[in-house]
Amino acid sequence: MQPPARSRLPRLIAVGVLALLGGGLYLLRDHMPDWRPGDLLPASNAAPARPAASPPAVPVYVATAQSETLIRRTRAVGTLTASDRVTISPEIAGRVVSISDKEGATVREGDLLAELDTAIYRAQIADATAKKVLWEANAERARSLMAKGAGTPKALDEAIAELSMAEAALNLANANLAKTRITAPFGGDLGLRQVSIGEYLSPGQAIFTLSRIDLLNVDFTLPQTELAIIRPGTPVGIRTDAFPGESFTGAIVAVDPNLDPTSRAVSIRATIDNPGGRLKPGLFIEVDIEASQIADAVTVPEEALVARGDRVFVYVVTDGRADLVQVETGLRESGKVQIVSGLAAGAVVVTDGQIKLRPGAEIKIVEP
Repeated sequence: MQPPARSRLPRLIAVGVLALLGGGLYLLRDHMPDWRPGDLLPASNAAPARPAASPPAVPVYVATAQSETLIRRTRAVGTLTASDRVTISPEIAGRVVSISDKEGATVREGDLLAELDTAIYRAQIADATAKKVLWEANAERARSLMAKGAGTPKALDEAIAELSMAEAALNLANANLAKTRITAPFGGDLGLRQVSIGEYLSPGQAIFTLSRIDLLNVDFTLPQTELAIIRPGTPVGIRTDAFPGESFTGAIVAVDPNLDPTSRAVSIRATIDNPGGRLKPGLFIEVDIEASQIADAVTVPEEALVARGDRVFVYVVTDGRADLVQVETGLRESGKVQIVSGLAAGAVVVTDGQIKLRPGAEIKIVEP
């Protein structure tokens, strides 16, 4: 008699489970040759994990914070002008009979620059001289008659008045004759000639310009915020594209007491020596003004700064690691920046490689 089907069911289930386990082990061994049965053990029985390796040191370039004297500067643009400049022109009318050929050249004070025809003024002198002689004689005759009781006071007064007018006319004619010679009022450089020989000139008509350029004015403006630090004697440096790479020095001589009511800017004048006349009036210039000095200022290269929003930091090297330190900056000059607070002179700061750094990271200093 066969056993009932219910009694055989557990055996069949057990056989099926064993078959599945055996097939699974076979597949694991076939597809994962490195697998070992111990891999199925609980974690508490597994081999201990290896400790994680520390990140490598970050290579960086560094510099040492310096203590030095900084010069606070302010900059402006301006124009060079001649220290003295006049338009050479006649005071009287006349025809040009001679003119200097030194246009563009240097002349001395008193040099003859142009001459007008003198014929009319010499004739006026002759006329005034003759009248003077006549009225001198008339005045003397009137005095003689008065002494004899034959003359009248009126006749004498008229003779004296006519004599005075003749003398005045003679003086005027002599003055006009002198003005036909047009000379240089000071030594300087002549501009280009504006008239020709034979041309009839009116009073005030330009013949030349005369400029003194061995000393030049430097005219520029600054905003009212700089007024307190600008005073006569303050040194200035001057640069112009006409002479790239060169710098010229001068000093402030005057500050306009009145500010421009629209721009609120103050007009300033400095002077600069110009031996040889290399610089010319009218040149556009850049002005560098030495406003004040800051002694014992702590400075670092500008590349050391790390901006985070509106705050500024530097990485300071301490015991082979980089610490992020917040600082306050001041003046900037020629690739250097002043550290007002947060850093002392002598501190070593990172200047290149900050992008790979984190606070406290180990660093490796690269020699430049």
